[in-house]
Amino acid sequence: MAETSNPDRMAVTAQDIVRVCGRIDDTKLIAIMEVKPSLEELEEAAAWLADEGDPLREMKRPLSGKAAAIFEILEPELGERKDREPR
Repeated sequence: MAETSNPDRMAVTAQDIVRVCGRIDDTKLIAIMEVKPSLEELEEAAAWLADEGDPLREMKRPLSGKAAAIFEILEPELGERKDREPR
């Protein structure tokens, strides 16, 4: 089953990552691209990093799969940044 058959589930591009996360280290950008997440998975991880995911945590819905992998890649960098606007 190929993920690319559904346009909503296509892997994100580097431009998508920068738009959602702001400028990040190239090695982290490449690591995220290697995960081949959908835009939804990328946005879910970014929401958790921005603490917008707290209601999900309270409902005991942990991050899993590709969103969790992205969270682990970005947590040290984005978890401490307040300004994630693309430049």
